Amino acid sequence: EDVGITARRMHSLCQWMLGYADRALALAQDAVTLAENTSHPFSLGAAHLGLGTIFAYLRNFPSSQQEYEKVLALAEEYALGDVFNVSIIGKAWTIAYQEPTDAAIEQMKQAIESLRATGTMLMMTGTLAVLGEVFWLAGRCAEGQETIAEALALVEHTGERNWEAEIWRIKGELLLKAANNSQASRAQAEAEGCYHQAIAIAQQQSAKTWELRAATSLARLWQQQGKTAEARQMLAEIYGWFTEGFDTADLKEAKALLDELHQQTTTTESNISGD
Repeated sequence: EDVGITARRMHSLCQWMLGYADRALALAQDAVTLAENTSHPFSLGAAHLGLGTIFAYLRNFPSSQQEYEKVLALAEEYALGDVFNVSIIGKAWTIAYQEPTDAAIEQMKQAIESLRATGTMLMMTGTLAVLGEVFWLAGRCAEGQETIAEALALVEHTGERNWEAEIWRIKGELLLKAANNSQASRAQAEAEGCYHQAIAIAQQQSAKTWELRAATSLARLWQQQGKTAEARQMLAEIYGWFTEGFDTADLKEAKALLDELHQQTTTTESNISGD
């Protein structure tokens, strides 16, 4: 792979995790532009793979799917090896997020096993995290919890920690969704611990986007528990750090929750004053 394209592709992933979504997207698009001016299929496939991944991180799954389909076309034509296997996982990921059917999840599971059969370990922690979240979306929480447990074990085995904060957040989401009424109190306490762990790891890594996601999940839990003022203050602090990417799904979700919390806090304060 052309090293200039590699640098931009990997730099874009780092920029996204650090909280600079617009810069991340620009770098990934620049890598594709550079690759289009080469006659090197692997570099072009890797560049489209990087852009597809950034779009997926941004929750822009239709655009992500289009990029992965470009990679697949190149990979099939030029026998690009692991780029082909990774792009299959990526496409299955985008389809499963848009519609988490059993068929879509099975396709993703098969793609992961195909990649594992080659002995590939790089980015497998993130791949398992994504599968765990897809299980959560589909309501298949037991399988999701098994997948996340495997991801956490792999983090410790390989030392690959760039997805560690997100893995803990997804574990919390699965705990809440799996709990029945009699288990709700315990599940909330355990999930809150997962979110705090995710925030602590993200802060240690300066991974602001992972921190925002975990803070949003924690704020939503606190909202359900009636701790709206605390939730609003905590989420506002991390949201206020951001200077770009306000049209992305993560920041839009956080902003919508902040608006809800503001309204609820204002209403509560008004009722107290009225009393």
